[in-house]
Amino acid sequence: MQKLSTLLPVLLASLAHLPTTLSNPLVQTEKLDQRLVQPYFTLSSIGDSWAAGQATIPRDAYGGPGKWTKCFQHARSWEALMASDNSWTNDPIAFKFAACSGSHLVDAVHGKNQISQVGRPDLLTMQMGGNDAGFGKILIACVYIGDVPGSQKDYPNPDGTCFKTITEWEAYIDAPPSAGAGKSFYFDHHLTLQDILGTDLIKNRDDFYLAVIGYGEFFNTKSPDSDWCNDQSFGTLKAPKLSNVLRTKVNALAVKLNAVIAQSTSDLKNDHVKFYDPSSLFENHRFCEPGHTINNQYFLKDVWFWNMSPPEDDPDYAAFSATDAHETAWAQNYIFINGTKASQAQLLGLIDPTGGNPYDSWSGRSFHPKDGGHLASKYSFIAKITPLILKHAKEQPADFPVI
Repeated sequence: MQKLSTLLPVLLASLAHLPTTLSNPLVQTEKLDQRLVQPYFTLSSIGDSWAAGQATIPRDAYGGPGKWTKCFQHARSWEALMASDNSWTNDPIAFKFAACSGSHLVDAVHGKNQISQVGRPDLLTMQMGGNDAGFGKILIACVYIGDVPGSQKDYPNPDGTCFKTITEWEAYIDAPPSAGAGKSFYFDHHLTLQDILGTDLIKNRDDFYLAVIGYGEFFNTKSPDSDWCNDQSFGTLKAPKLSNVLRTKVNALAVKLNAVIAQSTSDLKNDHVKFYDPSSLFENHRFCEPGHTINNQYFLKDVWFWNMSPPEDDPDYAAFSATDAHETAWAQNYIFINGTKASQAQLLGLIDPTGGNPYDSWSGRSFHPKDGGHLASKYSFIAKITPLILKHAKEQPADFPVI
């Protein structure tokens, strides 16, 4: 057997050629530590169906068809699109998606307790309040259902269901904070913001940011460009009519709601909490745009809001927009290609502002943004939010889309 003394020079020579990280274990340990504590930018989302994206068919579900739940989180919601784009942050993005269709303000910290599902966010987005403000009930009363057949009283007839519904919910939006919980939208919204900022993983942090997002106006109301729409209807019985006065009022409610959300946010006097209004993004992509037809309100991609269009998982869906006859049969009478008429239950699955689980059918996406709206929102919010989070943000590339 060869003596150790004769092997030692060979062993030393071999060791000299090994990687330096093995000869210096401290270097290896340092690199492992760097990998283990690699920073992430945590983007989290809470909100209602506008934030969730309203994936009403399984193939659109965030995480894949097997992840399709009653929250109807969409793989192409604006937050999911932001999370999949690392061009605007220095660190990899960890995404926590808690937004859930049908949610109310109370579900942010109580109720569904969405805030408990978002980890320790660097940036939290919140788009919530439309259900509290009765927008679903307004759409049912003023756009899709109206009064008892044969006794329709279009807005602004004070005896009509639409007028009464708008009056009720506008009073809630207008009410001062002194009206208290459940009586004042401002009070309920501002309390929600305070509750969020008071949660254990957020309070007293100087590295936390909250982006509060509003809602869009639905209709083109410019005259004469949109006048063709005045005698049209999205209703199940071709009533109520989409008069200019009605469209103007519905838009005004969205503007008013955004103004209250903006004031509630501003009154926190917190530089890390900002309001963003998405409504201008939908300019030229609303219902009743000039040169459009009633069929376009259901099938044209350039209209960035869903109507009660037929479900895309219908085997015959592609044929709807392939022929004018099929489009017209749907737009005029909600008749499927096989000749059957959509049931009242399907059409009434529109939106249930009472907080149940109304989204059992495809019709729950009506008056929610399509892909075009979500994509525009993604780019706009990145551009606007980036200055808020300079610590983590990258400079935008020269070809960054301007929406």
